[in-house]
Amino acid sequence: MDSEENNLMTSRQRIEFYQQRAKNFDAQQQKLQRKIRIMGWVRLVCFLVGAGLVYYAFTWQPVWSVVPLVLFGGCFIYLVNLDKQWQSQKARLATLVLINEQEAKALAGDYSQFHNGLHFLDPQHAYANDLDTFGDGSIFQYLNRTSSPQGRQVLANWLTAPSKDIDTIERRQNAVSELSEKTDFLQDFRTAGHGLEESEKEQEGLEEWLNQESRYSRSTFYRILLIAMPVLTISMIIIT
Repeated sequence: MDSEENNLMTSRQRIEFYQQRAKNFDAQQQKLQRKIRIMGWVRLVCFLVGAGLVYYAFTWQPVWSVVPLVLFGGCFIYLVNLDKQWQSQKARLATLVLINEQEAKALAGDYSQFHNGLHFLDPQHAYANDLDTFGDGSIFQYLNRTSSPQGRQVLANWLTAPSKDIDTIERRQNAVSELSEKTDFLQDFRTAGHGLEESEKEQEGLEEWLNQESRYSRSTFYRILLIAMPVLTISMIIIT
């Protein structure tokens, strides 16, 4: 009984650990958002003052307009770059909030936010169906913290064709044991991968859109127009 209570307490503590991390990162994100908002006004003031001084200097002595142009132009560019850095930091903090919220939910038994790997399921596999290797509530979903299709493929391969080499198994176990104590490193790694995953989703969406058949592609008028427009354009260029 005591052992069960200790395990429950450990689980609660871990949930609270991730929840507290999520709150801390969210607080940092909100603080940074306020700085970004102020930065927007500072950038606007810098632009207006700089433009005003350039105009005034130009009307007084054109050659002197270069001075405020260089000073305020350089200042404005610096502020724009600083804003980009802060926006990047904000995105990173938002991802860290998400990651820690996911881990807290996972410890509470909700793994639905992780990829279930269902498309890896092979009906002919010796044990994948019987052991719930893939799908909702599966071993794959329980273990999965990957951020790319390649990573998910590696995990799926390890589950469906596990290594039988003792040295390999021990190395993986040692790696898991070591990494389990490096929360910051793991979450920074996942944060970097999160951006990669978003880029891949955008690319997949673009490829899907490009592969869609246009509703005009079967139109006879559209086909005639494709031929006629270049001819008309070239003709107009020659005539003029």
